[in-house]
Amino acid sequence: MTTALENDLLVHVLDSIASEADRTGWVGRAGSASERISEHRRISRHARESHMLRGLRAHTPSPRGITRVRTGRFARRYKNALDAHELHERMVRRLDRRSVRELIEQQALATASPGTLFEVLSTFDILDQINHRNWRPVRPFGLIRGHLHFQAKRAGDVLDLWYQQTPRDLARGSRYVDAQQRHALSATPLRPDVVLRKRSAASESWLLVEMKMGDIARASGRDVEGSARAAIRDLLMYRRDFDKVLVSTPEPYGLGLIWGAELRVADGEIMLCTPDHLGAALSGFLS
Repeated sequence: MTTALENDLLVHVLDSIASEADRTGWVGRAGSASERISEHRRISRHARESHMLRGLRAHTPSPRGITRVRTGRFARRYKNALDAHELHERMVRRLDRRSVRELIEQQALATASPGTLFEVLSTFDILDQINHRNWRPVRPFGLIRGHLHFQAKRAGDVLDLWYQQTPRDLARGSRYVDAQQRHALSATPLRPDVVLRKRSAASESWLLVEMKMGDIARASGRDVEGSARAAIRDLLMYRRDFDKVLVSTPEPYGLGLIWGAELRVADGEIMLCTPDHLGAALSGFLS
């Protein structure tokens, strides 16, 4: 007969599956990934309504409780629940960056486009550069619905990183948004792939990062040079749109990160580089 510890673990895992499925915003949407998420949610809800678990309140198991389940007589029976709990801890509660990156590299090739994978992995490369320069996270970053916000501090300075998200302070005064609103259109801001902001007591700097992969097979004909030109075009568009904010930021304000190799950084208001020169491109901003 199972104990309260095993029941607590099982209820926690089942409720976590359902709640995290809801948080993704993918339940009920089309596509194989969304259908899989919806099915896991349905199964967890159904199991939760069994007569043995119905009415039990969810409690997050303590590390000591997890150890007792893992070493107890029902450990084999609850192995899947234990594994699911550990995965939830690493990927959601702690959001361990190395584990997330390994999961993306090992599993996401079947579920995401190469361009999206390049953006995600490049964002992790940027986070690694931040970490190597002794910026200390204020709290673990959060990634949900495809958006990420990370914040770190160093010697009184504050560094923010947004992935696939236009921060409100940057979008303030956006010409693109203003034109939409004047014509009674639904106003959505332009969105760089990554936005970096560094603040001190006396200054504020922004760096907008646009990532371009092109076509790996070059069926479209866009190689490194073509991707670099596309990045320049988008970064110039952002400069005009966010001029009220970027007018006071030191150069450079933009970085085009291009799939490929051996594209080195040159001075100017816009930098371009391939991932092998990312450290050099970010050194000035992160210093």
